[in-house]
Amino acid sequence: YYIMGNHDWEEGNNKDIFKSVIGQRTNQFIEIKGYPFITVSVDGSASDNQRYIYQSTSQNFLRSALEKASQEYPGKPIFVYMHVPLHNTVYGSYAIAPVTLTRSANTEAMKNICNSYPQAIIFSWHSHHPLGDERCIHQEKFTAIHDGNLTFTAVEDGLLPDGQYQFSKDLNITECCSVTVDNKNDVTF
Repeated sequence: YYIMGNHDWEEGNNKDIFKSVIGQRTNQFIEIKGYPFITVSVDGSASDNQRYIYQSTSQNFLRSALEKASQEYPGKPIFVYMHVPLHNTVYGSYAIAPVTLTRSANTEAMKNICNSYPQAIIFSWHSHHPLGDERCIHQEKFTAIHDGNLTFTAVEDGLLPDGQYQFSKDLNITECCSVTVDNKNDVTF
């Protein structure tokens, strides 16, 4: 299963290409082995004039999908995948994040939707930060996980004058999470 990230929008509206080439909807509710999975694609790129990456269509989809999953799969975790992390959750989504995308992407609205679903586990990976940092998991009203990256790993080199981090892109490391759910529905990363 695939979702669209911010770079998938840099050449314009690619939803039609995504649907025709990949053959999937941009937002999906999927059952896999008795567990609910929700994918939410971004609705645009911060580089275009539409600074709100998760627009009302995605917000409404997430709200509806989480409600459906909580009713149809009581007592089970709900796995949610979205490219841009929810603001002030995992490493790379804080106020001093190197990319202002999390602050301008309506991720606060998406976070407020997730707050009502403690069984939700939100996976995101936009920041390129390394997985070894303890800030890659956030547990408050729901669980948020930074799930690594497929190209370079960004390591902090220090702060720039505007308070943002400068990153080294010299580490061509691919990282990801391995997730296990036991017969009691306990989740291990």
